[in-house]
Amino acid sequence: MNIQFKKDSLELLILLIIRKSDQYGYSLIQLIKKKVEISEGTIYPLLRKMVKEGYFGFCCKVKNHVIFILKNEK
Repeated sequence: MNIQFKKDSLELLILLIIRKSDQYGYSLIQLIKKKVEISEGTIYPLLRKMVKEGYFGFCCKVKNHVIFILKNEK
């Protein structure tokens, strides 16, 4: 399977999960692992990329966890 397709699919899955409820990285990985075999080393770089690209409206730190919150939909 094409690597770019996998990355794009993961981005979509992340957005779908966070759309339902705000998440922090570890909880997001646990939810994704229920659907797809994936390592933490794959998700965290993807989350950093998505933050830089502006997918998230606000990321805050709570007890050493970064909470990812989607931008408001228009």
